[in-house]
Amino acid sequence: MSSEKRRIVFLDLCRILAVTSVFIGHKFYGELTRISECPSNHLIFRDLIEILKPFCYEGGFGVVLFFCVSGYIIRYVLETENWREFLIKRIFRIFPLYWAAVLIWYFLTPYASRPTLSCLIVQLTLFGDFFNVPYALNWVEWTLRIEILFYILLGIAKAAGLLNLKSIWLIIILFGFSLLLFVMPAWPENKSWSQGYVSIYSPFLFIGVYFREFEKGNISKSLLIVLGLLTILMYCYTIQTVQPNWINQRFSVLGVLVFSFFYWKKSKITLPAWAILLSELTYGLYLFHNWVFDYFCKIFSKSQLPRFFSLIALVLFCYALHRLIEKPGILIGRTIISRLNKIKTI
Repeated sequence: MSSEKRRIVFLDLCRILAVTSVFIGHKFYGELTRISECPSNHLIFRDLIEILKPFCYEGGFGVVLFFCVSGYIIRYVLETENWREFLIKRIFRIFPLYWAAVLIWYFLTPYASRPTLSCLIVQLTLFGDFFNVPYALNWVEWTLRIEILFYILLGIAKAAGLLNLKSIWLIIILFGFSLLLFVMPAWPENKSWSQGYVSIYSPFLFIGVYFREFEKGNISKSLLIVLGLLTILMYCYTIQTVQPNWINQRFSVLGVLVFSFFYWKKSKITLPAWAILLSELTYGLYLFHNWVFDYFCKIFSKSQLPRFFSLIALVLFCYALHRLIEKPGILIGRTIISRLNKIKTI
């Protein structure tokens, strides 16, 4: 099947909205607040900004939406890939650009503030939560650590044959993990802004899987809704004690609702070529937005529109790395798989 036929366009739209939410939440939320609170601005403008703010606060909506997308697409690709192909493709999809980002970040960080070499090595593995290692890339690494654990879980499920069965066993296992994360002490236990983030946000990856299982006819719409509601309720309960600073935010519900809306409308969604390209840049934009953007702001600080030029520079920078590192990395993964398959047939 060609890549064009396999492309799921509603996921591209979700990725674009997610990275936009994260970027605005991290870099422009202060401007949104000033606009909404300035009495000299027209009430309509202030009301519109107030509607927009819950979708941008700290990028939380974007993260939940990203996780729903990732859960869906990972379940989708595992229908045609064996567990070895899946893990090899994920490794060469995620790590080359991530390693490049971490090494650039490391050498741009002032010497006195750099992590130790042993800390850097653990950061490069994305298993830092097991060693209480701080996050790289101005903290955006935390979501990738959750993603890697999810890939391993689904890879094991594929190897065990659970994804080939027309049954709800996969759903039972994933929801069982949600319950386990809910009743166990929140992890990681680092007593910081990211305390318990694996426990809190992993189940949103499972929601994407639930949608694909519904699409395959393995669960009913009623069960899909119940699983989604239970996931959100467990999140809301856990957040009260683990991360109480989020109790006044709605981004978890909004993320699931927006993903659900675009899923139901997926047959009517089309995107122009430039939007597809932007979707392909979202991984790089996520990795670099929270720190490289600041470097560009310094470079363009004397221009009349420093943040506008910095945004353009960031997109071009991510495009260059997409062509030079990300796409070649993906191609290397495919080449390795092709050669392994040829060896098997000899």
